[in-house]
Amino acid sequence: MISKEGTIRGFDGSGLYAAFVLMILIMSACRVNAQEQGDSVVLQGGGGEVYIGGLPAGWTAAARVEGMPVDFAAWTPRGQTSNDWREMIAAQLFSKLGGQDPGAFLERVTSGYDQACDSISTTSIKPEPINGLPSAFRAVACSRNSASGFGEVVLLRVIAGQNALYLMERIYRTEPFAAGTIPFDNDFLALGKESVELGLACRRSLPGTVAQSPCPEGWSPALDSLTEGQAVTVFPAGE
Repeated sequence: MISKEGTIRGFDGSGLYAAFVLMILIMSACRVNAQEQGDSVVLQGGGGEVYIGGLPAGWTAAARVEGMPVDFAAWTPRGQTSNDWREMIAAQLFSKLGGQDPGAFLERVTSGYDQACDSISTTSIKPEPINGLPSAFRAVACSRNSASGFGEVVLLRVIAGQNALYLMERIYRTEPFAAGTIPFDNDFLALGKESVELGLACRRSLPGTVAQSPCPEGWSPALDSLTEGQAVTVFPAGE
């Protein structure tokens, strides 16, 4: 719900870390039920630091831009494209912003929507450390984005690693809607939120050492196969 003061209430972004741990165990065990799982996404922040996340089943690549200081990749449901999408998951890697305050970063992102939209409503910023690293979540409802002409609801999650900052977004495009309203109910948004919240940043351990914020052990073979300097790697479901 959105209050008259322009804040979304009743959708606070409760933590799903336990669910993520379960997902990691499933993915590590040779991807049991791979038919129901989407591809996995790894972002390389440098120095052995990575972000590991996942996509819903059936989502495909829509856009990719790699280059300093921001690397960007986006995916849409099968049948939608970068030109006609109504749902999108986007990942952004800021390679020089490690250690930044995730909440302050989300405030800056929100300011951008405030300038681009006829009106916005937001949740409060919810800090929640994940795997020993700072993280924060916010939802933004944009009644009409002047660039696209659509209304937008955006779920944003930021994790601040030691080397890089990772921003995951799930974006819904709708017809423009009235200020102070939102075209989805909380249950729908909670399902979408899983796609940006079920992920973590971690650091690979060097031989004979124990890393802070370590990566799940089951991911070692996949992480060993990464190409150095490649910001975004997608591992197809079932591999």
